[in-house]
Amino acid sequence: MHANNFSEGWSGPASEHYRRKLAALDAHFEVETNDNVRMWLKEHREQLERSIEREVERELRESEY
Repeated sequence: MHANNFSEGWSGPASEHYRRKLAALDAHFEVETNDNVRMWLKEHREQLERSIEREVERELRESEY
């Protein structure tokens, strides 16, 4: 599961990439019934939220130059 979610590439702002991943994760969470998978999804959601915050801050800093 971890490898499927972390081996990828994208172009454009990282924050947008992570937002799209978060939306897909939320959709998966809504239909997932396995408690172990749901727990992993919750943990991964928290990581994605932190990544979004970090990337938005970085993108704002870069836009100031």
